Parts: sequence; C-alpha cells; structure tokens
Amino acid sequence: MLNRRFVILALVFFVMSFSVLSMPSSVLAQTTQAEAQSTIGAAQTELTVCYKAVANASDSGANVTSLLLLLDQAGGNLSLADVAYKVGDNASAQAYANQSLNLLVQNNVASRANALESSASQARFWGFMINVVGSLVGAVAVIVVGFALWVVLNKRYTKDEGGAR
Repeated sequence: MLNRRFVILALVFFVMSFSVLSMPSSVLAQTTQAEAQSTIGAAQTELTVCYKAVANASDSGANVTSLLLLLDQAGGNLSLADVAYKVGDNASAQAYANQSLNLLVQNNVASRANALESSASQARFWGFMINVVGSLVGAVAVIVVGFALWVVLNKRYTKDEGGAR
C-alpha cells in the first residue's frame, strides 16, 4: 500500500515537472526591463569597484594575475548581459549580470585585491628598510669600526716606537 502511494506520488511529481519544463521560457521567467537594468547596474558597479581595487594592488607591485582572470570572466558575462538587454532578452540579461556579480562577490575580488595591495606595500616597506637603511647603517658601522681600529692600531704603533714618529 505504501509503495503504491509512493509510485503514484512520484508519477504525479514527474508529470507536473514535465509540464513546467514544457512551458516557454518567457512564461517561466518574466523578467522586466527594470529588473534586468537594475541587475546590470549592480554588476557594473561591482566590476568597477573590483577593477579599481585590482589596479591599486597592481600599482603597489602585487601579483594580480588570478584576479585579472576573474575580472575578465566577469566582464565577459557583463558584455553578454548588455547584448541580451539590447536585443530585449531581459531574462538572459539578468542571468548574465547575476553570473558576473556572483563571480565577483563569491571570489571576494575586491577584498583579495586590497589584501594583496597591503602585503605588497608591506613588502616594499621592508625591502626599503633592508636595502637602503640597512646599507646606510652597514656603511656607517664600517666607517666607525674602521676609525676605531685605526685609533687602536695607531696608539699601539706609536707606543712600540717609543713615542717618536
């Protein structure tokens, strides 16, 4: 009895899912022009923020190759959204814009770029400290040690001669 109910329930579910799948896509997803435009605008804004963050990270010397690939992919999806919007396919336009937006947000592109910028700035600071300041301190240390050694050797040399030069 239980198996029979399960089979009937599964059959009803199958028939209903088939009827939903056979509906035209325009009936299933009626996306308005305003919704598509809003999603495209949000994706463009996020893409702009991410591009600026990646550009700043790149300027600071960070390796942003992986982020550029994500930006390229998101930009491609956004271009497809613009094309679909211009031909009047609002559902596809919104879907492509959502893909672009999700790609940027789920991969934390802006925050990863900011973190790379911060670590590159730190690396540049420590590189400066070691290379420039370290070299200056080393040069001063060599001069001071050389002078001290000269004073010590000069005193010893003048003592050995009996004070006469």
